[in-house]
Amino acid sequence: MSVTKLKTMWQVVEELLLAEKQRIANEISFYPPPIPACDAQFNYLLEQRAEIAEALWQWRQLAAAGAVEEVEGFLTAVSCISPHTRNTLLASFN
Repeated sequence: MSVTKLKTMWQVVEELLLAEKQRIANEISFYPPPIPACDAQFNYLLEQRAEIAEALWQWRQLAAAGAVEEVEGFLTAVSCISPHTRNTLLASFN
């Protein structure tokens, strides 16, 4: 795989994670005021926000290190990427 294509693939995954982060942020910002610690859906959104922030941090670490060999494990472990998108991305990295 060419260096240019590899850089583009790293960017595609980062943009996908950023879009998911923005979707969750939008959902949280328009959520009706929750009852503290009692609103399961709101708490779930907060958990998703923390997970996507961690995933984005991990992805950037992999990208900075150029750790192509760890991409499959990362994409498999990240829950915010659909199976179809995951398979497409994995095929692109191989």
